[in-house]
Amino acid sequence: MLAVFCAAAETPEAIANKGIVLLDAGKFAAAEQQFRQALAANPRLIEVQNLMGVALEQQAKHQEARACFRKAIALKNDYAPAHANLGLNAVQLGDYSLASGEFRKALKLDAHPENGDALRYNLALALYHTAQYEQSLQILDQIPNAARDAGYFALAGSDHRELGNHPEAVQNLEKALGLDPENTAYLYDLSITLIQSGASAEAIRRLNPAIQAHPNCAELYAALGVAYYATGKSDEAEKNYQAAIGLEPGAADLRSALGDLYFAAAFYERSAAEYEVASKLDSRNVSYWIKQGKSWLKLQQVSKAEILFQRAIQIDPENAEAHLNLGKIANQRGDINAAIGHFERAVKSQPDNSAVWYQLGLAYKKAGQSQKAVSAMARFRDLSTATGDR
Repeated sequence: MLAVFCAAAETPEAIANKGIVLLDAGKFAAAEQQFRQALAANPRLIEVQNLMGVALEQQAKHQEARACFRKAIALKNDYAPAHANLGLNAVQLGDYSLASGEFRKALKLDAHPENGDALRYNLALALYHTAQYEQSLQILDQIPNAARDAGYFALAGSDHRELGNHPEAVQNLEKALGLDPENTAYLYDLSITLIQSGASAEAIRRLNPAIQAHPNCAELYAALGVAYYATGKSDEAEKNYQAAIGLEPGAADLRSALGDLYFAAAFYERSAAEYEVASKLDSRNVSYWIKQGKSWLKLQQVSKAEILFQRAIQIDPENAEAHLNLGKIANQRGDINAAIGHFERAVKSQPDNSAVWYQLGLAYKKAGQSQKAVSAMARFRDLSTATGDR
């Protein structure tokens, strides 16, 4: 009689451990296969669902990764790593409202203080991208001095620039460049700030040698073009714009960046044109439609702006910035009920956005809803004076 010997089957945990080794080695596709095998045997492995998302994210499979992070959270709602990774995934997909909410949840849940500084920076970055600059600075202030690196100072500088605090913006961006002098993104941001503050000649002085050192950096040419335009040197400006576009003709983000520079210099027709090109190159990016709309608002072309904000809503129905601007337009035309509807949807998407609560409070007051107006203004004041998550 033949004896049959059967090797014990590998456990899902053992299979997942092989995936972790592969993930740590940067072999993301192989790690994905191991995690898939482990989850096929036991789909309730929370950590493996999360790590599967990480492996997919590293392969730019963002939607699949998002599904994995959501599955991990569904299995254990207080699992901080999945919330943090879902936030990072949302950043990759440009969904900064979701990102800020997930980073806040991770901060509250994570018992490891060593993770806090990175989470706070990511939260501050998401808040910056949703135009919540004061709140972004409040979160950055919680990061201790010892952990403040070049990225910290660059983000603080960008926040201050958007708030019109140009001396503080320059100071922080100079610190960022001092820590990382070859970082062209920091010089780009500093150049924007200098142009906005009327120091275009200083921007030109900084940019020309930088371009010599980095001749293939399109954003530096773009910044130099706007600096020359601001000083009245249109021919030099046009030459640098064309150089930037020639280096990256299909880059929607470059067109948007050119639009940002034009907008900062109050050249709103030019900014609208660049945002329009960006939106054609990447029609799913909501920010391009919103920026284009804001340019037309500056030009007092309200109907054009409204169409663009509505387009943004079609892509992202809960986009707070689009609803905020549509609410303002409705309020200006006297349609207070429509204004309230947009502001209420905006605060639902961004409950920590003080600017939206302020507009909602004014709209409630205008509509004669006194009690709601008082509550909204109280929330506005709380958010305006709050620090951190308090």
